[in-house]
Amino acid sequence: MGDTPSIYSDFQYERLRLRLLAFQRKHSKKPQGLANDIVNRTGYAMTYDGGRKRVERFLNNANRVTDDFVAAVEAFLGDFQLVDYESAALALSKLTRGPQGSPSEEDILRYAGVYHAEMIGLMTTEHETSGAGNTEGKRICVTTTLPDPAYPVFRMAPMHNHAGLYVWAANALVKPEEGARPEDLQNVPSRGIASRFGADGLLIVIREPQCSFYYNVRIASDAPFTLYGNGQHFSDDDGGSQSVRPMLPFDPHCEIRMVRINEQDGE
Repeated sequence: MGDTPSIYSDFQYERLRLRLLAFQRKHSKKPQGLANDIVNRTGYAMTYDGGRKRVERFLNNANRVTDDFVAAVEAFLGDFQLVDYESAALALSKLTRGPQGSPSEEDILRYAGVYHAEMIGLMTTEHETSGAGNTEGKRICVTTTLPDPAYPVFRMAPMHNHAGLYVWAANALVKPEEGARPEDLQNVPSRGIASRFGADGLLIVIREPQCSFYYNVRIASDAPFTLYGNGQHFSDDDGGSQSVRPMLPFDPHCEIRMVRINEQDGE
């Protein structure tokens, strides 16, 4: 008989590992202390030395631990997140709107809801034109539209302090005009924040275990409510930092059109 498939996807497993690492750093915990806390908080049974070894193996990603231990880690972490979303949204708001530019409640409520999007990839390549005679050619950049668009779905809900919006993101297999399933967004792994960007724009930041996605969008239509703009992704090159880097999109990797598909949605 083969091994029983894990109930945790590779993405979910890695995200829980990174969350426990972030918890360890925030509270300056040693593996033994984490093991003790997991046992005391969840009732999960581990021996003193065995618990330390299991936590070390999980944190170091030495080999995959069992689902029951991962479930105990998930229960132990509770609502602890990789990012303090409300603090990050406050910082992002100051960067994108200035010190007096905090979003109003009306600003934030306007964008809340579930959106089905079409995202078209872009690729920029540099070319050298041929010169006439002995003159040198010029280098130009050409942007090419890639085939096979993606259809992500976003759910955005106001934060309680109205610093911005919580964002949940998931991939969809159907085109926007074919309908969407907002209920699929209730427990998706990708989370982020959104803040007003200038007078009429929105900056969305999605943080995943190995990369970040930034979307700079503006209102394109009120009926249906539609956002349109560009997106960019950044790989995690800093060795595992879990902070949201407030970088604004400057080299678009995609065009994105987001259409709201339901009434405004609270968290």
